[in-house]
Amino acid sequence: MGIITESRPGTIAHYDAYCMEGSTPIIFMFLFGLFFLSVAGYAASIMY
Repeated sequence: MGIITESRPGTIAHYDAYCMEGSTPIIFMFLFGLFFLSVAGYAASIMY
């Protein structure tokens, strides 16, 4: 999980790293999945 957090640029990476200290990886992956799906849906709506 640390590699994914460090590879993301800007303040989001620092925020994820801070949240990982006090939360379980399962919650982090769940929120990251929701974020990824929302971004993918938004990108798809623009492309098509």
